[in-house]
Amino acid sequence: MGIFGRLFKRGEQVCCAKCGRVWKVPTKVDKGPRVFVSVPRPDLPAGECPRCGSIYCQGCAPSKPPPPSAGFYHCPKCGVRLDVTPKVSSILVTHSK
Repeated sequence: MGIFGRLFKRGEQVCCAKCGRVWKVPTKVDKGPRVFVSVPRPDLPAGECPRCGSIYCQGCAPSKPPPPSAGFYHCPKCGVRLDVTPKVSSILVTHSK
């Protein structure tokens, strides 16, 4: 993002690949790892698929309870566990305040 984007608070937007729900990515994204514990909310992002790059909300991404991936969200297209990337983590932190 350039200087004008920072001055006018224009950030990147990401959306759920299934329902189209949109979130604004904060202009300052932490690159370090975060531990985030939250009550599931269907209006927040679940994660990003490492295989296809799609982002899904918690309402659209299936959670597969059986081990070894108990309680994690999975990509509806690929079946791969979704990653909580720094971008997704920043959205979660912003919306949980």
